[in-house]
Amino acid sequence: NKSSNLLLNPFYMEFIAAIEKHNRDSGYDLVLGYKNQDDFISWALSRNFDAVIMLGKFPTEEAFKVESLRMPIIFIDVYADEFSKYTNIRSDDKGGMYSATKYLLELGHRKIGYVGTASRSELDKRRYEGYSMALKEYGLEVDSNLLYISYPDFEGGLQIADKIMEDNKVSAIVCSADIIAIGISH
Repeated sequence: NKSSNLLLNPFYMEFIAAIEKHNRDSGYDLVLGYKNQDDFISWALSRNFDAVIMLGKFPTEEAFKVESLRMPIIFIDVYADEFSKYTNIRSDDKGGMYSATKYLLELGHRKIGYVGTASRSELDKRRYEGYSMALKEYGLEVDSNLLYISYPDFEGGLQIADKIMEDNKVSAIVCSADIIAIGISH
């Protein structure tokens, strides 16, 4: 199960480390758990938590159930409208990818590949928009030959690296996920 590799993703690990560092002197304990979504609500209620931070994907059909937790809930990078009434901290996905692509353009690269995921999530959509926006600013169109699809994990990065090297069409690449980039660089 690819989603169970949450703890192998450096983005999530840095985020968790920052939460733990903040809580260290606060008198709160950080309980890290990865539960099957089917029993998440009963699991969280049985622990009598003060708050819950949801990091990663959360199914939209579960949105109505989290109200039964009756505790503060923070979602990280959840884009579904069903969760808009909750506190939601999001990355500037479009702006971040725009900046990364623009940086490569400023270095003189014009054949910049984009590695995204097959999920077509809102997050991927926004990152792709940032990529294409930077290209357009430099008078370039998105070249479908420079678009690659990968699994959002280390192994996906390793596999797509072989395809990119075989194609030999790009001078630089941007990736929709850090973990893919790490896999590519190995």
